[in-house]
Amino acid sequence: MKDNMQLALLAQNIGDTIKGRQQRPARAETTFPIEFTHAYKSAQGCLIVLVTTDGHYQIKKFEHQYKDVTDPWREIAHAAFMECDEDFDAADELISAIATVVGAPAQD
Repeated sequence: MKDNMQLALLAQNIGDTIKGRQQRPARAETTFPIEFTHAYKSAQGCLIVLVTTDGHYQIKKFEHQYKDVTDPWREIAHAAFMECDEDFDAADELISAIATVVGAPAQD
């Protein structure tokens, strides 16, 4: 991963929430939409992290902004809307950083 504190902090925040769900199951699924911005402009592309009630998670990448996502995950309530001050090409680094914090995501 690049020497990027924001990516690491974002991964840690999401990872801590996932670990919390693993210890204390929740009543409903939740998502964490992550938009990428660079120089205060929205980038084309976003991630959605889905966290199940028992703390399993999956991540989907989209090639467009969150507001334009039509996937069913978009309809699930989100716990927090997050911004990553990087271009979308840093998405894979963020996914890897989350896996480092909490372990590999659940498979479809």
